[in-house]
Amino acid sequence: MQRMSLTACRLAQLRYRPPRLQLARYTTPSLASAPPRQSLFSGNRNDWTTYENLTTEATQQLTRDDFVQLRSALWKSKQWGAEDRVLQVLQDMKKLGHEWTVLEYNEYFGAMLYQARYQELLDTYRGPFKESGFALTSGSFNVLLATFIQLGMQDDAIRLISEASSHQLSPDIHSFSRTMHRCMPRNTAITAKARELIAEYGFEKTETLNFNLHHLFSRRSFDDIAWVYEREKAKQRPFDVSTYGMLIRGYADARRPQLALSVYDDMRKANVAPNAPICISLLSIYAHQRNANAAEALVKAYKGKLDAAVCNQLMRVYLKTRHLRKAFKVFEYVQKTDQMNDIVINTMIDGLVMNREINAALSLYQQLLNTRIKPDMITFNTLLKGTLYEGKFDVASQVISDMYRHNHAPDHVTMTIFLDAIFDAQKPRNTLDLLAHVRQAGIQPNIYTYNVIINRWIQDKRMNEAERTFELLKADNCEPTVHTYTNLIQGYARTGDLPKMFETLQQMRQSRVRPDRATYHFLLTAVLDHGGGLDAAVQILQHWRQKEGGQPVKDTWSVLLDECRRRQDWVNGSKVLAELESSGFVITSKSLQENCNAIKAHAAGI
Repeated sequence: MQRMSLTACRLAQLRYRPPRLQLARYTTPSLASAPPRQSLFSGNRNDWTTYENLTTEATQQLTRDDFVQLRSALWKSKQWGAEDRVLQVLQDMKKLGHEWTVLEYNEYFGAMLYQARYQELLDTYRGPFKESGFALTSGSFNVLLATFIQLGMQDDAIRLISEASSHQLSPDIHSFSRTMHRCMPRNTAITAKARELIAEYGFEKTETLNFNLHHLFSRRSFDDIAWVYEREKAKQRPFDVSTYGMLIRGYADARRPQLALSVYDDMRKANVAPNAPICISLLSIYAHQRNANAAEALVKAYKGKLDAAVCNQLMRVYLKTRHLRKAFKVFEYVQKTDQMNDIVINTMIDGLVMNREINAALSLYQQLLNTRIKPDMITFNTLLKGTLYEGKFDVASQVISDMYRHNHAPDHVTMTIFLDAIFDAQKPRNTLDLLAHVRQAGIQPNIYTYNVIINRWIQDKRMNEAERTFELLKADNCEPTVHTYTNLIQGYARTGDLPKMFETLQQMRQSRVRPDRATYHFLLTAVLDHGGGLDAAVQILQHWRQKEGGQPVKDTWSVLLDECRRRQDWVNGSKVLAELESSGFVITSKSLQENCNAIKAHAAGI
């Protein structure tokens, strides 16, 4: 490997080779003599009637899969008495010689809990279930815990929680809440009691505490996370560094840096040294805050070896705070310790470009081309942006040439950077002028090129050129994408040209390109803004939701409900609200909730 002139140490590429996947051989059984048997059940509400009308002989021919499918249909029906029917099916299959698996026991326990048949549930658990040797599952654990609490058997509940690890289980407050929502939806007291018991006796084990925090962060249940953390802090026992790491990484990833830093303050007070993952999370925060002093104090407190990932984040801090000399020292350390990889190099090049050190970035880039570590799209696009910002169009063309040479075709980011620079510097009169600059730079126009051009003409309110670009891309044998059509629809929406907007939508469907959320958002706002009326907007929403399974985002719901409330159109407001509730959309916006409440109040005649 050739040496870089910036330092005396060589670069070493970090490579990962995934293990080869070994697949077991599978021989497809011959189907000639035994055609596949069609299931008696179709997964709908009529399955129970079909089952009841079966003859004794037909019932005896049912397979385990038939019973599973029937029970699944019964649960999904949510009809009154479904639990009784499930229990009957379970007993019937046992009588026919189909031994229960852990799946059947899980369903049995859940149905018995729903029906408050606690003693029978416990008898089955202590008898047949334990004798079967099956491992306790999370669902069955939750049912047993609820049963013990309901019967006042607190010692048994505590023992179950304490011994959960022997079943390879971690008691989970979120999982328990879900089970109760299915089996005992109105009994909040049991959920609250289980939450306290799990926290008191389950969180003694670090694995259980971390398991719960992981689930809560994945659900973004920040109030519950705060409750767990404050409750455990009150016990005045030290946290394991892995728990601090879970909290800091979780808050950092959720873009709640102050909470992450607060946890780190507690960690320092407890004299717990940070590990590498904690350093990486906190350094990313310090880079955003441009706090080099805090970053240096953190690294000083870190007792482990500085690896490439930690160094990379420290470099980002120095580059964002314009401490270039310190950034280069870290870069040299990575080289000297033979840890250099493409991520570190990309960070340095990006930082140099950000600091307007284009020549230094290009020097490092040229040295990179002579090593085994090859640039990726991030490197290319970063350099392209920097060279174009400096007006170095000849150098930018060379970067694009290198991109092709290393088997990287220009992507959407590349074309946005390049075409924005052409628009700003060259002031092209039309699309043909623009394409001439593109080809002169050695770029073969693709769909990304045309999409960016269309979007830019729309921004400049030149729909005629956007339309011309659309025709040119088809002549160039490029297939329009959802972004192509959506850009045009957005343009027509802005100008209020509803006929052309709906004509483009029709072309989109004829091309079998499915409209997405952005497409429908522009359609709906255009109809509302340019005289289409609420009736038409609601019809579009209903078609999207009911025919295409669309899932509007918050902004779309807000626009529609705001307009219904402003016009006091409670009939259409109720229709929009019905679609929102059936979509499963979770409302987190205060203003959106206020609109929903106002419409509900008027619909109820309040």
